[in-house]
Amino acid sequence: MLNHLRKQRGTVLVAALLVLTGISLILVAVSLTTVMEKTSTVRHKTSSRALYAADSGVEAAKQVMTTYAQGVLDSLNAVWAGNGAIIPNPEGFFPANGFTLSNTGDPSYSVTATLAFVDSSLQYNSQAYDYRFDVVSTGDYNNSQRGVSTEGILRVSATRGSFADYLIFTDTHLVPGGYDIWFHTSGYFDGRVHTNDEYKFAYYPTFLDNVTSVNGKAVYYNGGSPVELNADFNGTNDVPNFYGGFNRGVPRIDLPANAFSQERAALGGNPADMSPVTDSERRTMLGLGGSGSVPTGVYVPNSGGLVTGGIYISGTAKDVNLSVDNQDHQIYSIRDSNNDITNVELDFDNNATVVTAPDGSVTSYSGISRGVLYSGGNINSLSGPPRSGNTVVPAIASKAQMTVVAAGDVVIQGDLASKNFDGGESILGVFTSAGDIRIGNNAPDELVVDGFVMASGTQKVFTVDNYYSGSYRGQVHLRGGMITNYYGAFGTFSWDGSMTGYGRDFRYDRRGLIPPYFPLTQRYSTDEPDPMVLAWREN
Repeated sequence: MLNHLRKQRGTVLVAALLVLTGISLILVAVSLTTVMEKTSTVRHKTSSRALYAADSGVEAAKQVMTTYAQGVLDSLNAVWAGNGAIIPNPEGFFPANGFTLSNTGDPSYSVTATLAFVDSSLQYNSQAYDYRFDVVSTGDYNNSQRGVSTEGILRVSATRGSFADYLIFTDTHLVPGGYDIWFHTSGYFDGRVHTNDEYKFAYYPTFLDNVTSVNGKAVYYNGGSPVELNADFNGTNDVPNFYGGFNRGVPRIDLPANAFSQERAALGGNPADMSPVTDSERRTMLGLGGSGSVPTGVYVPNSGGLVTGGIYISGTAKDVNLSVDNQDHQIYSIRDSNNDITNVELDFDNNATVVTAPDGSVTSYSGISRGVLYSGGNINSLSGPPRSGNTVVPAIASKAQMTVVAAGDVVIQGDLASKNFDGGESILGVFTSAGDIRIGNNAPDELVVDGFVMASGTQKVFTVDNYYSGSYRGQVHLRGGMITNYYGAFGTFSWDGSMTGYGRDFRYDRRGLIPPYFPLTQRYSTDEPDPMVLAWREN
């Protein structure tokens, strides 16, 4: 019996030892697995951080390339003569050996970037230069290295500015005849203001946006004893509020000398062609035979039932009336110098242009006519519909975008208001390269003009007929901008408080819309270089 008990105890002891051994083996296995997993995780994290470092090197190289390109392009644009390529030697734009950069520490990276010129596109409104870039980057973290390579295209470009960028632009900051124009305390300007001349400030006018002048100085009223200073203010006497800054000595921006581009656009030609339009070209684009000048009348250039141009008026237009029907179609009613009336209707929803000729015949063309109306003479009356009581009736449809151009004067005789200024896409430009833009005697009090007006000819202005006589007519409420050669007179005021003409209520149109075929400046604004990655791979 005792012997049997001893045998049982021995068996239990052996079993216990086996269990303990098994548990120990399991613990060892678990411990080894944990160590291996931990080691694997550490290695993975180390390798990933090395890859992230390599990618950081690629991003750093892209930043170096774009910053360098922006600086060089800005420098070239500042000294650009106004014609030809802004980048005269695109092959030598970047350093021949590219860029080498590194970041010390842990993680770290080392990078080489090379660039090669591919192609350029030099258009009237923009210049673009494409460069192929190759970037090789090696990342290092805790002695683990990984490398990546990328290739792509870096675009270096500049866009020609529009005169619709300005609330007020003057070539010479004087009234015709040489009379001074002073920006006074009553002046409140919420858009960009530029002159190729010199400003005169009295007391505390307010400018909410950037003010620029070619002259390096400005004249301050100084209590009636004007002084010329290279400064933003004159003591405490004259302290304009320049919330957008006042930059003097900036490059000159020349006004356009002609409207050849706009005439070609109206005829259905190439608006980038800035050469004078011949009678032969006019006849060809209007589908007329024969020779000599184009007969007086209104034309909508077309080909095979498809409208190809804008609206072309040969000779003076006695009346151009803009209106909107109940379907939000844009209507042009034009009376030419023969007193014949042509109606042109733009049906945006059905992409159609419908022309009603003086004889009553109706022709429908496919497509919307180009957004430019050109008159080869004056436009004696440009207006919208008559007011309904005191209510201004819209003249410009929600989707209508147009520039009205004349070879001579344009006389505004009525409101030119948009139907849906804030919520729509409408935009109006009025341009003459050889005449004045005048507010006529029949224009209503508190005139409303939603658009940009431009008179670029020598001593040409945006002005008011007979501004010096009669009773005060309220303000001209302009939502857009005024670009003129000289600063036109709008009214007068006397010591006894009496006034004539109009006052100015000018507010810049900040929707970012530009009237079609509205003149562009000769200067370019450089764009932010844009790198586009085409391929990425790990080395």
